[in-house]
Amino acid sequence: MHPSLEISNNDVLKPIQTFVDAVLSGNSELMREAFHSEAALKFVEAGSYAETGINDYIEFMKKQGPLPLAIENLTVDQFETGAAVKVEFVLPEVKFIDFFQLLKLDSGWKIVNKIYVKQEQVQFVQPAIT
Repeated sequence: MHPSLEISNNDVLKPIQTFVDAVLSGNSELMREAFHSEAALKFVEAGSYAETGINDYIEFMKKQGPLPLAIENLTVDQFETGAAVKVEFVLPEVKFIDFFQLLKLDSGWKIVNKIYVKQEQVQFVQPAIT
């Protein structure tokens, strides 16, 4: 069973669920449904600001294939046609904290920006008792 968001009465989460489904299945083209065509991804690389467009991100994800992730925390802040969604995605060796910015367009909610922070997971090894 893969992570599913509670979207029954909250259409703003539909693009986020589409993003999650795309990552889990490795279907990077599914991401196009979630993102606006002019969306950007922003992050810090080697201490400096970095940005890439959605098409480059989709190509990158295509090479990654399916990724096993779990959702640890989710927060939504929405007002009329704008929203911010924070999701903590946990993978076996890394955690991503994603900050999605969404706008409600005539075609529905679309992710227009994604900022992410990568946090390496520390593996605890219990010391041997001698």
